[in-house]
Amino acid sequence: TFVEHGMFRSGMGSNIHISAAVMAFALNEGAIYVWPEDDLENPWTEGATKAEVTECPGGSRQRSYECYFKPISSCKSNGRGWRFTGVKKDRGKKNLRGTEVVPNMFKPLLSCSGR
Repeated sequence: TFVEHGMFRSGMGSNIHISAAVMAFALNEGAIYVWPEDDLENPWTEGATKAEVTECPGGSRQRSYECYFKPISSCKSNGRGWRFTGVKKDRGKKNLRGTEVVPNMFKPLLSCSGR
């Protein structure tokens, strides 16, 4: 199962921060976190018009954060599973909750740290 996470109209830092919460959601669900190849809402890969794609460093043209970062996974989504744009659910049965910002597997470590 996959969790696709598209970016939304916000700063790059804000999008990366939210991607951590979506990645935690994927870990908690036992799913693979991926960036969609058709990230149409991503302002950082939009060309001069919404129909165009910007030229990425290195000369490629992409509609995902792979324009600027190494691939997050070698897997490609099968179009099933969850899909979020920012924190808005586009596909899937569950919504993000603020309590999922930390993956469940890390909560015991945090509980013994005094925080």
